[in-house]
Amino acid sequence: MATSSSSAAWAEPQRPQYHHFVPRFILRNYAGPMLPPPGLNKKKQKQWVRTHNKDGLLNVIDLDNVKVIQSPLSCTLGVLDMYRDLKSADQHDVEKKFSVLESQAAIIMSDIRKAFDRGLPDIWLTRAKRDVLRKFLFIMKYRSQAFHQRFNPETGDYIADDREEMLTYMKVKGFAKPIDVWLNNLRTLIDVKMDAEQRWRKTVLDNAYPGDAMWFFAYIQASYLAFCRTSNLNDEFLLTENAYAIYEGPTSEELDLMTQKMVTRAYTEYHCFAPISPSLMIVLRSNILPQGMQDDDEDSCKELLQYTKSLHNDPASADSILLDLPVEKCRNSYSIIRNGTAVLTADYSLPPSEHKFLFRFFPVEAKHVKMINHIMLNEAFRLSTIVFKSKPAARLTIEGYLTEADPKLMAVTDAPGDKRRKYLTDLESIVQQLGGSVKNKHSVQSIPKDEEGDFRAWGEIFRKAMPAVDTPLTNLHKRLGE
Repeated sequence: MATSSSSAAWAEPQRPQYHHFVPRFILRNYAGPMLPPPGLNKKKQKQWVRTHNKDGLLNVIDLDNVKVIQSPLSCTLGVLDMYRDLKSADQHDVEKKFSVLESQAAIIMSDIRKAFDRGLPDIWLTRAKRDVLRKFLFIMKYRSQAFHQRFNPETGDYIADDREEMLTYMKVKGFAKPIDVWLNNLRTLIDVKMDAEQRWRKTVLDNAYPGDAMWFFAYIQASYLAFCRTSNLNDEFLLTENAYAIYEGPTSEELDLMTQKMVTRAYTEYHCFAPISPSLMIVLRSNILPQGMQDDDEDSCKELLQYTKSLHNDPASADSILLDLPVEKCRNSYSIIRNGTAVLTADYSLPPSEHKFLFRFFPVEAKHVKMINHIMLNEAFRLSTIVFKSKPAARLTIEGYLTEADPKLMAVTDAPGDKRRKYLTDLESIVQQLGGSVKNKHSVQSIPKDEEGDFRAWGEIFRKAMPAVDTPLTNLHKRLGE
Protein backbone atom coordinates (compact mmCIF):
# COMPACT_ATOMS: atom_id res chain seq x y z
CA MET A 1 0.00 0.00 0.00
CA ALA A 2 1.41 3.41 -0.91
CA THR A 3 2.28 5.74 1.95
CA SER A 4 -0.05 8.42 0.60
CA SER A 5 -3.13 6.23 0.16
CA SER A 6 -6.65 7.11 1.17
CA SER A 7 -6.35 4.91 4.25
CA ALA A 8 -3.58 7.09 5.70
CA ALA A 9 -4.63 9.30 8.57
CA TRP A 10 -4.54 13.02 7.96
CA ALA A 11 -1.63 14.64 9.78
CA GLU A 12 -1.80 17.79 11.84
CA PRO A 13 -1.47 20.97 9.72
CA GLN A 14 2.10 22.19 9.35
CA ARG A 15 3.47 25.58 8.44
CA PRO A 16 3.27 26.42 4.70
CA GLN A 17 6.54 26.52 2.75
CA TYR A 18 7.55 28.45 -0.37
CA HIS A 19 8.88 25.96 -2.91
CA HIS A 20 11.16 27.26 -5.69
CA PHE A 21 10.62 25.32 -8.90
CA VAL A 22 13.90 26.86 -10.11
CA PRO A 23 16.55 26.41 -7.38
CA ARG A 24 18.05 29.41 -5.64
CA PHE A 25 21.58 28.43 -6.71
CA ILE A 26 20.49 28.90 -10.33
CA LEU A 27 18.61 32.14 -9.64
CA ARG A 28 21.70 33.64 -7.96
CA ASN A 29 23.50 33.42 -11.31
CA TYR A 30 20.89 35.82 -12.74
CA ALA A 31 20.59 38.12 -9.71
CA GLY A 32 22.11 41.54 -9.15
CA PRO A 33 22.68 43.42 -5.89
CA MET A 34 19.75 45.16 -4.22
CA LEU A 35 20.25 48.94 -4.05
CA PRO A 36 19.07 50.83 -0.94
CA PRO A 37 16.13 53.24 -1.33
CA PRO A 38 16.96 56.93 -1.74
CA GLY A 39 17.13 59.22 1.29
CA LEU A 40 19.19 57.01 3.61
CA ASN A 41 22.45 58.26 5.10
CA LYS A 42 25.65 56.25 4.54
CA LYS A 43 25.37 54.34 7.82
CA LYS A 44 21.79 53.28 7.13
CA GLN A 45 22.67 52.46 3.52
CA LYS A 46 25.38 50.03 4.68
CA GLN A 47 23.00 48.51 7.21
CA TRP A 48 20.31 48.14 4.55
CA VAL A 49 22.76 46.46 2.12
CA ARG A 50 23.95 44.00 4.79
CA THR A 51 20.35 43.05 5.56
CA HIS A 52 18.92 42.81 2.04
CA ASN A 53 21.78 41.63 -0.17
CA LYS A 54 21.62 38.16 1.34
CA ASP A 55 18.79 37.77 -1.15
CA GLY A 56 19.49 39.64 -4.38
CA LEU A 57 17.25 41.16 -7.02
CA LEU A 58 16.14 39.62 -10.29
CA ASN A 59 15.15 41.46 -13.46
CA VAL A 60 11.73 40.07 -14.25
CA ILE A 61 9.13 40.34 -17.00
CA ASP A 62 5.78 40.19 -15.19
CA LEU A 63 3.46 38.87 -17.90
CA ASP A 64 0.36 39.01 -15.68
CA ASN A 65 0.67 42.79 -15.40
CA VAL A 66 2.74 43.32 -18.58
CA LYS A 67 5.54 45.11 -16.70
CA VAL A 68 9.30 44.96 -16.35
CA ILE A 69 10.08 44.86 -12.64
CA GLN A 70 12.72 43.82 -10.12
CA SER A 71 11.78 41.00 -7.78
CA PRO A 72 13.57 39.56 -4.71
CA LEU A 73 15.16 36.20 -5.42
CA SER A 74 13.52 34.66 -2.35
CA CYS A 75 9.99 35.06 -3.73
CA THR A 76 10.50 34.54 -7.48
CA LEU A 77 9.83 31.38 -9.52
CA GLY A 78 8.17 29.47 -6.72
CA VAL A 79 4.83 28.65 -5.17
CA LEU A 80 3.48 27.78 -1.73
CA ASP A 81 3.21 24.09 -0.83
CA MET A 82 3.49 22.60 -4.32
CA TYR A 83 4.92 19.34 -2.91
CA ARG A 84 2.99 19.29 0.36
CA ASP A 85 1.46 15.92 1.23
CA LEU A 86 -1.39 16.53 3.67
CA LYS A 87 -1.66 12.81 4.48
CA SER A 88 1.98 12.33 5.43
CA ALA A 89 3.28 12.60 8.99
CA ASP A 90 5.92 14.93 7.54
CA GLN A 91 3.94 16.96 5.05
CA HIS A 92 7.08 18.49 3.49
CA ASP A 93 9.09 15.27 3.14
CA VAL A 94 9.20 15.47 -0.68
CA GLU A 95 10.70 18.97 -0.56
CA LYS A 96 13.21 17.79 2.05
CA LYS A 97 14.20 14.85 -0.12
CA PHE A 98 14.58 17.12 -3.13
CA SER A 99 16.72 19.56 -1.12
CA VAL A 100 19.27 16.76 -0.61
CA LEU A 101 19.38 16.01 -4.35
CA GLU A 102 19.48 19.75 -5.08
CA SER A 103 22.50 20.17 -2.78
CA GLN A 104 24.35 17.40 -4.64
CA ALA A 105 23.47 18.93 -8.02
CA ALA A 106 24.47 22.41 -6.79
CA ILE A 107 28.00 21.19 -6.01
CA ILE A 108 28.31 19.59 -9.45
CA MET A 109 26.96 22.66 -11.25
CA SER A 110 29.21 24.90 -9.17
CA ASP A 111 32.22 22.87 -10.34
CA ILE A 112 30.99 23.16 -13.94
CA ARG A 113 30.56 26.90 -13.67
CA LYS A 114 33.94 27.41 -11.97
CA ALA A 115 35.65 25.49 -14.77
CA PHE A 116 33.77 27.61 -17.31
CA ASP A 117 34.61 30.88 -15.52
CA ARG A 118 38.31 29.91 -15.47
CA GLY A 119 38.20 29.57 -19.24
CA LEU A 120 38.78 25.81 -19.28
CA PRO A 121 37.70 24.08 -22.50
CA ASP A 122 36.10 21.11 -20.74
CA ILE A 123 35.46 19.32 -17.44
CA TRP A 124 35.67 15.70 -16.30
CA LEU A 125 32.72 14.20 -14.39
CA THR A 126 32.58 10.79 -12.74
CA ARG A 127 29.78 8.43 -13.71
CA ALA A 128 28.14 9.03 -10.33
CA LYS A 129 28.16 12.82 -10.79
CA ARG A 130 26.89 12.55 -14.36
CA ASP A 131 24.01 10.33 -13.22
CA VAL A 132 23.11 12.65 -10.33
CA LEU A 133 23.04 15.55 -12.79
CA ARG A 134 20.81 13.70 -15.24
CA LYS A 135 18.41 12.61 -12.52
CA PHE A 136 18.27 16.14 -11.15
CA LEU A 137 17.43 17.55 -14.59
CA PHE A 138 14.59 15.05 -15.02
CA ILE A 139 13.19 15.84 -11.58
CA MET A 140 13.35 19.55 -12.49
CA LYS A 141 11.16 18.75 -15.50
CA TYR A 142 8.84 16.36 -13.68
CA ARG A 143 8.22 18.59 -10.64
CA SER A 144 7.35 21.65 -12.72
CA GLN A 145 4.03 23.51 -12.49
CA ALA A 146 2.79 21.84 -15.67
CA PHE A 147 3.05 18.39 -14.08
CA HIS A 148 1.61 19.60 -10.80
CA GLN A 149 -1.41 20.80 -12.78
CA ARG A 150 -1.58 17.48 -14.66
CA PHE A 151 -1.84 15.51 -11.40
CA ASN A 152 -3.77 18.13 -9.45
CA PRO A 153 -6.20 19.66 -11.97
CA GLU A 154 -8.45 22.53 -10.90
CA THR A 155 -11.50 20.54 -11.95
CA GLY A 156 -10.42 17.63 -9.76
CA ASP A 157 -10.80 15.26 -12.73
CA TYR A 158 -7.66 13.70 -14.27
CA ILE A 159 -7.96 14.40 -18.01
CA ALA A 160 -4.52 13.55 -19.43
CA ASP A 161 -4.19 11.13 -22.36
CA ASP A 162 -3.42 8.23 -20.02
CA ARG A 163 -6.59 8.68 -17.95
CA GLU A 164 -7.72 5.03 -18.09
CA GLU A 165 -4.26 3.68 -17.28
CA MET A 166 -3.88 6.15 -14.40
CA LEU A 167 -7.26 5.32 -12.85
CA THR A 168 -6.52 1.59 -13.08
CA TYR A 169 -3.10 2.08 -11.49
CA MET A 170 -4.59 4.14 -8.66
CA LYS A 171 -7.19 1.47 -7.95
CA VAL A 172 -4.62 -1.35 -7.90
CA LYS A 173 -2.11 0.55 -5.77
CA GLY A 174 -4.62 2.16 -3.44
CA PHE A 175 -4.03 5.81 -4.31
CA ALA A 176 -6.95 8.13 -3.61
CA LYS A 177 -5.95 10.97 -5.94
CA PRO A 178 -3.60 11.50 -8.92
CA ILE A 179 -1.56 13.96 -6.82
CA ASP A 180 -0.69 11.03 -4.51
CA VAL A 181 0.75 9.17 -7.51
CA TRP A 182 2.86 12.20 -8.45
CA LEU A 183 4.24 12.61 -4.94
CA ASN A 184 5.04 8.89 -4.74
CA ASN A 185 6.78 9.04 -8.12
CA LEU A 186 8.88 11.99 -6.92
CA ARG A 187 9.89 10.09 -3.77
CA THR A 188 10.83 7.03 -5.82
CA LEU A 189 12.90 8.92 -8.41
CA ILE A 190 14.67 11.08 -5.83
CA ASP A 191 15.53 8.13 -3.57
CA VAL A 192 16.69 5.65 -6.22
CA LYS A 193 20.45 5.04 -6.37
CA MET A 194 21.56 4.95 -9.99
CA ASP A 195 24.15 2.16 -9.91
CA ALA A 196 26.36 1.53 -12.94
CA GLU A 197 24.86 -1.95 -13.38
CA GLN A 198 21.41 -0.31 -13.86
CA ARG A 199 19.62 -2.27 -11.15
CA TRP A 200 17.90 1.05 -10.44
CA ARG A 201 15.61 0.47 -13.43
CA LYS A 202 13.78 -2.37 -11.67
CA THR A 203 13.46 -0.30 -8.49
CA VAL A 204 11.79 2.50 -10.44
CA LEU A 205 9.46 0.15 -12.34
CA ASP A 206 8.42 -1.58 -9.12
CA ASN A 207 7.60 1.63 -7.27
CA ALA A 208 6.59 4.33 -9.78
CA TYR A 209 3.73 4.76 -12.23
CA PRO A 210 4.85 2.64 -15.26
CA GLY A 211 4.21 5.29 -17.93
CA ASP A 212 6.30 7.90 -16.15
CA ALA A 213 8.95 5.32 -15.22
CA MET A 214 9.45 4.50 -18.91
CA TRP A 215 9.61 8.21 -19.72
CA PHE A 216 12.34 8.59 -17.06
CA PHE A 217 14.35 5.79 -18.71
CA ALA A 218 14.01 7.45 -22.13
CA TYR A 219 15.04 10.84 -20.74
CA ILE A 220 18.14 9.33 -19.16
CA GLN A 221 19.23 7.14 -22.07
CA ALA A 222 17.71 8.52 -25.31
CA SER A 223 19.63 11.80 -25.29
CA TYR A 224 23.07 13.12 -24.31
CA LEU A 225 24.25 16.13 -22.32
CA ALA A 226 26.04 19.02 -24.03
CA PHE A 227 27.34 22.13 -22.24
CA CYS A 228 26.77 25.22 -24.39
CA ARG A 229 28.30 28.64 -23.79
CA THR A 230 27.55 31.93 -25.51
CA SER A 231 30.31 33.00 -27.91
CA ASN A 232 29.32 36.67 -27.84
CA LEU A 233 29.69 38.48 -24.52
CA ASN A 234 26.50 40.44 -25.25
CA ASP A 235 24.39 37.30 -25.76
CA GLU A 236 22.44 35.83 -22.85
CA PHE A 237 20.14 32.88 -22.22
CA LEU A 238 16.73 33.74 -20.78
CA LEU A 239 15.26 31.89 -17.80
CA THR A 240 11.53 31.20 -17.95
CA GLU A 241 9.30 29.52 -15.38
CA ASN A 242 9.16 26.36 -17.46
CA ALA A 243 12.70 26.44 -18.91
CA TYR A 244 13.53 22.97 -17.55
CA ALA A 245 10.23 21.49 -18.74
CA ILE A 246 10.08 22.57 -22.38
CA TYR A 247 11.53 20.92 -25.46
CA GLU A 248 12.39 21.76 -29.04
CA GLY A 249 10.65 19.63 -31.61
CA PRO A 250 7.41 19.30 -33.57
CA THR A 251 4.01 18.90 -31.93
CA SER A 252 1.05 17.86 -34.05
CA GLU A 253 -2.43 18.70 -32.79
CA GLU A 254 -6.02 18.20 -33.91
CA LEU A 255 -9.30 19.79 -32.89
CA ASP A 256 -11.56 17.42 -30.95
CA LEU A 257 -15.13 18.38 -31.90
CA MET A 258 -16.56 16.65 -28.85
CA THR A 259 -14.63 18.86 -26.41
CA GLN A 260 -13.76 21.76 -28.75
CA LYS A 261 -10.19 21.43 -27.43
CA MET A 262 -6.92 20.79 -29.17
CA VAL A 263 -5.52 17.28 -28.60
CA THR A 264 -1.94 16.19 -29.20
CA ARG A 265 -1.53 13.66 -31.97
CA ALA A 266 2.28 13.36 -31.77
CA TYR A 267 5.24 15.19 -30.28
CA THR A 268 9.01 14.75 -30.51
CA GLU A 269 11.62 16.02 -28.04
CA TYR A 270 14.71 16.74 -30.14
CA HIS A 271 16.26 19.04 -27.51
CA CYS A 272 15.59 19.85 -23.85
CA PHE A 273 17.17 22.71 -21.92
CA ALA A 274 18.61 23.47 -18.49
CA PRO A 275 19.94 27.03 -17.99
CA ILE A 276 22.81 27.34 -15.50
CA SER A 277 23.58 31.02 -16.00
CA PRO A 278 22.99 33.76 -18.59
CA SER A 279 26.06 32.50 -20.48
CA LEU A 280 25.91 28.73 -19.84
CA MET A 281 23.22 26.22 -20.75
CA ILE A 282 22.95 22.42 -20.61
CA VAL A 283 21.26 21.05 -23.73
CA LEU A 284 20.00 17.48 -23.95
CA ARG A 285 20.12 16.37 -27.59
CA SER A 286 18.23 13.35 -28.90
CA ASN A 287 20.33 10.38 -29.99
CA ILE A 288 18.34 10.07 -33.22
CA LEU A 289 19.77 13.36 -34.53
CA PRO A 290 23.08 13.39 -36.46
CA GLN A 291 26.19 13.18 -34.28
CA GLY A 292 29.46 15.03 -34.62
CA MET A 293 31.50 11.84 -34.92
CA GLN A 294 30.95 8.51 -36.68
CA ASP A 295 28.37 6.37 -34.93
CA ASP A 296 27.95 2.60 -35.31
CA ASP A 297 24.18 3.05 -35.08
CA GLU A 298 24.04 5.89 -37.61
CA ASP A 299 21.83 4.00 -40.09
CA SER A 300 19.43 2.90 -37.36
CA CYS A 301 19.20 6.47 -36.10
CA LYS A 302 18.35 7.74 -39.58
CA GLU A 303 15.57 5.17 -39.91
CA LEU A 304 14.21 6.03 -36.47
CA LEU A 305 14.32 9.75 -37.30
CA GLN A 306 12.35 9.23 -40.51
CA TYR A 307 9.78 7.07 -38.70
CA THR A 308 9.44 9.68 -35.94
CA LYS A 309 8.80 12.42 -38.49
CA SER A 310 6.17 10.28 -40.25
CA LEU A 311 3.99 10.40 -37.13
CA HIS A 312 3.36 14.12 -37.53
CA ASN A 313 0.74 16.04 -39.52
CA ASP A 314 3.40 17.31 -41.91
CA PRO A 315 6.42 14.94 -41.87
CA ALA A 316 8.36 17.13 -44.30
CA SER A 317 8.44 20.00 -41.81
CA ALA A 318 8.95 17.88 -38.68
CA ASP A 319 12.69 18.56 -38.52
CA SER A 320 14.61 20.13 -35.65
CA ILE A 321 15.33 23.84 -36.02
CA LEU A 322 18.51 23.17 -34.01
CA LEU A 323 19.68 20.37 -36.29
CA ASP A 324 23.01 22.13 -36.90
CA LEU A 325 23.69 22.95 -33.23
CA PRO A 326 27.49 22.42 -32.97
CA VAL A 327 27.60 19.84 -30.16
CA GLU A 328 28.83 16.27 -29.75
CA LYS A 329 28.55 13.44 -27.26
CA CYS A 330 30.98 13.61 -24.38
CA ARG A 331 34.24 11.65 -24.52
CA ASN A 332 35.12 9.09 -21.84
CA SER A 333 38.07 7.58 -20.02
CA TYR A 334 37.75 4.12 -21.58
CA SER A 335 37.93 4.90 -25.31
CA ILE A 336 39.88 6.97 -27.84
CA ILE A 337 38.86 8.43 -31.19
CA ARG A 338 40.59 6.78 -34.15
CA ASN A 339 39.64 7.79 -37.70
CA GLY A 340 36.50 9.43 -36.38
CA THR A 341 35.35 6.31 -34.52
CA ALA A 342 35.44 5.52 -30.78
CA VAL A 343 37.77 2.58 -29.97
CA LEU A 344 37.77 0.92 -26.54
CA THR A 345 40.96 0.94 -24.43
CA ALA A 346 42.15 -1.22 -21.54
CA ASP A 347 40.39 1.11 -19.09
CA TYR A 348 37.08 -0.29 -20.31
CA SER A 349 37.75 -3.34 -18.09
CA LEU A 350 37.72 -1.14 -14.98
CA PRO A 351 34.56 -1.20 -12.84
CA PRO A 352 31.96 1.07 -14.48
CA SER A 353 31.85 3.17 -11.31
CA GLU A 354 35.42 4.27 -12.06
CA HIS A 355 34.66 5.54 -15.56
CA LYS A 356 34.83 9.27 -16.20
CA PHE A 357 33.32 11.51 -18.89
CA LEU A 358 34.80 14.59 -20.54
CA PHE A 359 32.31 17.37 -21.31
CA ARG A 360 33.38 20.21 -23.60
CA PHE A 361 32.05 23.75 -23.34
CA PHE A 362 30.72 24.17 -26.87
CA PRO A 363 30.75 27.79 -28.10
CA VAL A 364 27.33 28.72 -29.46
CA GLU A 365 27.04 31.59 -31.93
CA ALA A 366 24.36 34.30 -31.77
CA LYS A 367 22.21 32.40 -34.29
CA HIS A 368 21.71 29.42 -31.98
CA VAL A 369 21.44 31.50 -28.80
CA LYS A 370 18.57 33.36 -30.50
CA MET A 371 16.89 30.11 -31.51
CA ILE A 372 17.06 28.69 -27.98
CA ASN A 373 15.72 31.94 -26.52
CA HIS A 374 12.96 32.02 -29.13
CA ILE A 375 11.93 28.50 -28.08
CA MET A 376 11.84 29.69 -24.46
CA LEU A 377 9.71 32.71 -25.40
CA ASN A 378 7.45 30.62 -27.58
CA GLU A 379 6.53 28.41 -24.63
CA ALA A 380 6.03 31.32 -22.20
CA PHE A 381 2.63 32.53 -23.40
CA ARG A 382 0.81 30.75 -20.56
CA LEU A 383 3.31 31.86 -17.90
CA SER A 384 3.61 34.83 -15.58
CA THR A 385 7.39 35.27 -15.20
CA ILE A 386 10.51 35.53 -17.38
CA VAL A 387 13.88 36.25 -15.73
CA PHE A 388 16.73 37.99 -17.53
CA LYS A 389 20.13 39.42 -16.61
CA SER A 390 20.53 42.59 -18.69
CA LYS A 391 17.91 44.82 -20.29
CA PRO A 392 19.73 45.39 -23.62
CA ALA A 393 20.12 41.63 -24.20
CA ALA A 394 16.48 40.96 -23.24
CA ARG A 395 15.21 43.73 -25.55
CA LEU A 396 17.19 42.43 -28.54
CA THR A 397 16.06 38.88 -27.85
CA ILE A 398 12.36 39.74 -27.70
CA GLU A 399 12.61 42.04 -30.74
CA GLY A 400 14.18 39.17 -32.65
CA TYR A 401 11.46 36.78 -31.54
CA LEU A 402 8.71 39.12 -32.73
CA THR A 403 10.31 39.86 -36.10
CA GLU A 404 12.74 37.06 -37.02
CA ALA A 405 11.60 33.88 -35.28
CA ASP A 406 11.17 30.67 -37.22
CA PRO A 407 7.63 30.56 -38.75
CA LYS A 408 7.05 27.21 -37.00
CA LEU A 409 7.40 29.04 -33.68
CA MET A 410 5.49 32.19 -34.55
CA ALA A 411 2.34 30.52 -35.96
CA VAL A 412 -0.91 31.67 -34.35
CA THR A 413 -3.87 29.33 -34.83
CA ASP A 414 -7.39 30.24 -35.93
CA ALA A 415 -8.79 28.41 -32.91
CA PRO A 416 -11.12 30.58 -30.79
CA GLY A 417 -9.38 32.35 -27.90
CA ASP A 418 -5.79 31.63 -28.96
CA LYS A 419 -3.79 33.09 -26.05
CA ARG A 420 -0.72 33.61 -28.17
CA ARG A 421 -2.24 36.62 -29.95
CA LYS A 422 -2.49 38.59 -26.71
CA TYR A 423 0.92 37.36 -25.59
CA LEU A 424 2.61 38.72 -28.71
CA THR A 425 0.92 42.08 -28.22
CA ASP A 426 2.04 42.13 -24.58
CA LEU A 427 5.63 41.48 -25.67
CA GLU A 428 5.45 44.58 -27.86
CA SER A 429 4.70 46.59 -24.70
CA ILE A 430 7.57 44.88 -22.86
CA VAL A 431 9.98 45.89 -25.63
CA GLN A 432 8.86 49.50 -25.26
CA GLN A 433 9.54 49.39 -21.52
CA LEU A 434 13.01 48.04 -22.31
CA GLY A 435 13.68 51.01 -24.58
CA GLY A 436 12.76 49.61 -28.00
CA SER A 437 9.91 49.60 -30.48
CA VAL A 438 8.70 46.68 -32.58
CA LYS A 439 5.63 45.15 -34.21
CA ASN A 440 5.19 41.39 -34.18
CA LYS A 441 4.98 39.46 -37.44
CA HIS A 442 2.92 36.31 -37.15
CA SER A 443 0.92 34.09 -39.45
CA VAL A 444 -2.45 32.46 -38.83
CA GLN A 445 -2.44 28.67 -39.04
CA SER A 446 -5.58 26.65 -39.79
CA ILE A 447 -6.17 23.76 -37.41
CA PRO A 448 -6.29 20.30 -39.07
CA LYS A 449 -9.41 18.29 -38.24
CA ASP A 450 -9.88 14.59 -37.81
CA GLU A 451 -12.69 13.82 -40.30
CA GLU A 452 -13.42 10.39 -38.85
CA GLY A 453 -13.51 12.00 -35.41
CA ASP A 454 -15.88 14.65 -36.81
CA PHE A 455 -18.35 11.98 -37.90
CA ARG A 456 -18.14 10.29 -34.50
CA ALA A 457 -18.66 13.63 -32.77
CA TRP A 458 -21.68 14.57 -34.87
CA GLY A 459 -23.11 11.07 -34.39
CA GLU A 460 -22.82 11.48 -30.62
CA ILE A 461 -24.49 14.89 -30.81
CA PHE A 462 -27.41 13.45 -32.83
CA ARG A 463 -27.70 10.45 -30.50
CA LYS A 464 -28.07 12.72 -27.46
CA ALA A 465 -30.62 14.86 -29.32
CA MET A 466 -32.86 11.88 -30.20
CA PRO A 467 -36.05 11.58 -28.09
CA ALA A 468 -36.13 8.79 -25.51
CA VAL A 469 -39.46 7.51 -26.91
CA ASP A 470 -40.05 6.91 -30.63
CA THR A 471 -42.22 9.47 -32.41
CA PRO A 472 -43.95 9.21 -35.82
CA LEU A 473 -40.99 11.13 -37.29
CA THR A 474 -38.35 8.78 -35.85
CA ASN A 475 -40.35 5.74 -36.98
CA LEU A 476 -40.41 7.20 -40.50
CA HIS A 477 -36.60 7.62 -40.45
CA LYS A 478 -36.15 4.04 -39.28
CA ARG A 479 -38.15 2.77 -42.31
CA LEU A 480 -36.12 4.80 -44.81
CA GLY A 481 -33.92 2.58 -46.91
CA GLU A 482 -35.84 -0.62 -46.19
